[in-house]
This record gives sequence, C-alpha cells and structure tokens, in this order.
Amino acid sequence: MTEPRRSPAFKLLLAAIVALTGLVWLAQGLGVPIGGSFMVGDPFWAVVGAALVVLGGVLAWRALRRT
Repeated sequence: MTEPRRSPAFKLLLAAIVALTGLVWLAQGLGVPIGGSFMVGDPFWAVVGAALVVLGGVLAWRALRRT
C-alpha cells in the first residue's frame, strides 16, 4: 500500500508553522520579552529556534521544488 501524497499547500503551511515557531523561540532565547516565559534570555532556545527556522526553510524549499 502506498502513502497518500500531501499537497504542496499543506507542505508549505507546515513549513511556515515550523519557521514561525522557530522565530518566536529564537526571539525569546535572545531576550526579546514575548510575554512572561521561562525561555526569555536562555541561549538554548535561541539555538533551537534558529534550527527550526532553518528546518522550515528547507521544508518550504523542498515543497516548492517538487511542485
């Protein structure tokens, strides 16, 4: 049995969600106060956020490349 193929729009939406989440975490890790959070000012979250931004970009690139 084969897996159903996801539409490019779904893949782009997923990429955008991943990248936006990464941007929020990156900002919090860099100390930008977005509400009261334990993540503000913690460099770990800046690194995780940056990785998610890159992952979101790669997912978007792959989704657009395969259309």
